[in-house]
Amino acid sequence: MQCPKCKIEAAIVKSEYITVNDDSPDKETELYLQHEYACRNHACDNFKKVIATVKNPLRLSKDTTET
Repeated sequence: MQCPKCKIEAAIVKSEYITVNDDSPDKETELYLQHEYACRNHACDNFKKVIATVKNPLRLSKDTTET
């Protein structure tokens, strides 16, 4: 991920797990790992500003014997 202004590679400044449908027994729960990216160039106007948020799905298994 690059900053759109200065084209320097951005840094991950925050990561968190996001659940969807966790409170509904009728729907399958979905789990995501969400990253926020910020510019790390001191000379850029976007320095330390979140420039992108990416949500990646994580596979959930119902098999309790899986290692």
